Amino acid sequence: MDELVTKRSKKLEIWEELQQTRASLSASEQLNVILRERMKSLEEELGQSSEQTRFSVDRQKRLTEENERLHLILGLLEDLAALDSDRILATTVQKIPYILRARYISVYLYDDDRKALVLKDSNHNRSIDPMIDLNKSNSSLMALSIRTRQTLIVGDVGNYQEGPNRLTVSFPNRDHYGTASCLVTPILFGDEVLGILNLADRFDGRPFDRADREAINHVANFMALSLSNAKKIKQLKASAPLDPLTALRNHRSFMEMLEVEVHRSRRYRCELSLIVLNFRSFGWINGNYGHSAGDAVLVQVSRLLATLLREVDVLGRIGGDEFAIILPEQNINGALDVARRLNSVLSDHVFRAGSHSLSVTASLGVVQLNKDFNHVELLRAAESAITEARRKNEDIGVKT
Repeated sequence: MDELVTKRSKKLEIWEELQQTRASLSASEQLNVILRERMKSLEEELGQSSEQTRFSVDRQKRLTEENERLHLILGLLEDLAALDSDRILATTVQKIPYILRARYISVYLYDDDRKALVLKDSNHNRSIDPMIDLNKSNSSLMALSIRTRQTLIVGDVGNYQEGPNRLTVSFPNRDHYGTASCLVTPILFGDEVLGILNLADRFDGRPFDRADREAINHVANFMALSLSNAKKIKQLKASAPLDPLTALRNHRSFMEMLEVEVHRSRRYRCELSLIVLNFRSFGWINGNYGHSAGDAVLVQVSRLLATLLREVDVLGRIGGDEFAIILPEQNINGALDVARRLNSVLSDHVFRAGSHSLSVTASLGVVQLNKDFNHVELLRAAESAITEARRKNEDIGVKT
């Protein structure tokens, strides 16, 4: 009996150990599966981490390059802030190739009268077209860029087509470039076309891309603003009321004042006279002593004349060696007295130009306003009086 119990107990014990072994084995297999899955997950994470690292390195590289480009652009924009169109163009040609990593650049400005693009500057090592007639070259990239008002990124100019009709653009000088890629950008100020920027041959041989287009668009926009401002400054200088050498009224300003005085004279029924002085000796001074000497004498003449006139009189330099004086409320007799006094003082005065002592001779024309003259005809009459005086070999001529 005890033996049976012992045998059964032993069998039960073995069975329980077997069950425990099976349970342990099952748990071990489950753990193995979990570990394998975890290992697979770690491998995937490691792969993703490596990819992210590569992406991060590439992204860092791109950001560094973009940062360098932005610094270059900022420096360029500071240079482009100049109000001199020649300086703006020179800066463009010198610096933009470094920003866009382009070997060649050319800048054309638009000539509205000729409907053409005129070459203003480039860094090409060969001669390029000095002018592009847009009427005759309407299939060129520059003409297309102007028509569309868009920057053109050309990966392969030989296969480049544009528009719904698949118009093939022309590129006649392809053999002169190392790559088939180029970038063509219109310089626009509002709706006005100012010109075109052309870039070709990236140093790395790659085609130009969207980043290049964004960069060049920013530059072109600022360049357009600078060129427009330079143009306005030039126009303002041309219309400035003062002559830059003598600080007297220039021709335009003097004629505007003469027109005002003519209207005032007629409205208030007061007299008005005009004296024009033309110096015969400046050609001789310039020829023998140089233009700097002539300029020095002109400045002294202007100052001397100003001391001999009333505050209400208007003195201007209306030509190279021609001065004019408006004499409000002065009749022909009073104007003649002024002309004789001016001629006498000028004849006796010694002018200095460096170490040289010089004298000048003047011809004077005097005229009084009448009902038939406007301001332009009044000036012509005074100049005609000078011609008549010279014909008679006299210093002063009078037109009545």
